[in-house]
Amino acid sequence: MAGGRWVGVARRQRGQVVGLTLVLAIPVVVALVALHSPRWFPLIDMAQIEMRVRDVPTTHPPLVGLGGRMQGYDQTGSHPGPLGFYLLWPVYRLLGSSAWALQVSSATLSLAAAGLAVWIARRRTGTTFAVVVAAGLAPLLRGYGAVMVTEPWNPRLPVVWWVVFLLAVWSVLDRDVRMLPLVVLAGTVCMQTHIPYAVLVGGLWALTVAAVAHQARRDREARRWAIGSGMLLVALWLPPLYEQLTHHPGNLAIIVENFRHPYDDQVPFGDAVDTWLQHLDVTALVRGDVLRHGSPAGGIAFLAVWAAAAAWAWRRRESTLLSLHVVAGAATVLGLLAISRIFGPLWPYLVFWAWGTTAVALVAIVWTFVTPWPRPVLAGATAVLVVTTAAFTVEAPDTEMAAAGRSDELSVLAGPTVERLEDDPVGCGDDCTYLVTWIDPVELESVGHGLLLELERQGFDARAAYDEDLAVRPHRTARRSQVDAEVQIVSGDAVITELQVRDHAELVAVVDPRTPGERTEYRRLRRALLADLEAHDRHGLALRVAEQVIVETDPRMTAGARSLAWYANRFPRPSAVFLITPEEPRP
Repeated sequence: MAGGRWVGVARRQRGQVVGLTLVLAIPVVVALVALHSPRWFPLIDMAQIEMRVRDVPTTHPPLVGLGGRMQGYDQTGSHPGPLGFYLLWPVYRLLGSSAWALQVSSATLSLAAAGLAVWIARRRTGTTFAVVVAAGLAPLLRGYGAVMVTEPWNPRLPVVWWVVFLLAVWSVLDRDVRMLPLVVLAGTVCMQTHIPYAVLVGGLWALTVAAVAHQARRDREARRWAIGSGMLLVALWLPPLYEQLTHHPGNLAIIVENFRHPYDDQVPFGDAVDTWLQHLDVTALVRGDVLRHGSPAGGIAFLAVWAAAAAWAWRRRESTLLSLHVVAGAATVLGLLAISRIFGPLWPYLVFWAWGTTAVALVAIVWTFVTPWPRPVLAGATAVLVVTTAAFTVEAPDTEMAAAGRSDELSVLAGPTVERLEDDPVGCGDDCTYLVTWIDPVELESVGHGLLLELERQGFDARAAYDEDLAVRPHRTARRSQVDAEVQIVSGDAVITELQVRDHAELVAVVDPRTPGERTEYRRLRRALLADLEAHDRHGLALRVAEQVIVETDPRMTAGARSLAWYANRFPRPSAVFLITPEEPRP
């Protein structure tokens, strides 16, 4: 009977975790259905990420993360590791290796993290706290929006895993040493995927090591779990370590050099504090508007309430609750340190993680003040979960991926391009190699990477130029002498017209998102701009305008010319794909 009761309790616990996770998943599933059609074409970083996911089972598995803003030894570095790509691959492959499969895989990873967070809460303190954690995740997911969990962009992929990491560290500090492997896994997912987590994860790993070392002195089980978790840590970091040992300079060395000698000024400390406080304004989290941030005053108020909750928890001497406050407090302090170490522009995506910290701190506050009344807490948390999820579900059908307009343009260009190459225009049969290039990187790099990916998806041997090795990886690059033909994407009326009369250049596809009125107005602005530049003897700039490269900030421009260029650049430009064949076939 006792064994039967235990099995029944275990099943009930699993059912609670699965049920709460499924509730959180409802709006995400609705968003995925909405995103299935029209078809999404990954661009820029998304295309680069999918290329790396496709590489996982090949002879060129990714060893580092996505290329980033790291600079060292006159080279551009990547984010630390490839674990995110490896975790995305199984669902991506199972669903047919499509762009939508990548979105489903990203959503699956985030929802798995949400389920783990709920499971940890249920394991540690029971049903009520599991519902409280789910109720804390619901406004966090809604505030981030469905794009955050369906787009596998590296700043977005780890945001829910960060919550798992904090709860796992809390468990270990509360003497649940069996959560140590999850501390390693979740922390590695965060740190390898996006470099801003390095300070955060590193600091909390240090806290975890200190706690485990204290436990291991008298606890043999703690020693066993520590050894096993250490082996897991080494295994998860083998790819970037191998890359470091086999390349000079290695990517980890570039990252270290990047922080030793930053390429830009560090964020002023006052701005860092301001941003830190904005992300502590829990009212932004509650109203589901985290991407617009809160206010510093709201953050200060939240800190005051939090201090009172922590003081009460200390007075009550509840070790489990105190451990949760310690973890949330350490993560918050480390968050300020991480923000203050940012150099260059303080882009919002660099601090996406901060709302996860605030959500865990809010859960700690709620649990501190309401533990004496479990039934009202359960009812209130359930209400928050249901209402927030319902609101998120209503919003989910309107989900739209970033740069949807450029994706639509690529959908028009890709179909005819694929059809033309299937006709074997060069006569090289199944042995054709195509070089994908683009003239205007500001406008077309995103479409170029997306078209390269689509041609590869359709079975063509498509390559990029050698200077794109960081973006597409070296095995996808080639020289013109190594290919059979060139697929070139261009932008602007003048360049398209020029290529149409060029020998060995065939117009394959064209897309012009402008209305007839916009085309007329754009031509008028160009004529006025050219007249202004010629009148002031700016012939070189006039030539660049004729080539459709309008640089509105060039100091040689007059104020009037800059104004005309600004207005002209607000209009979209036509894009086209040309097939350029060599005069003589490749030997």
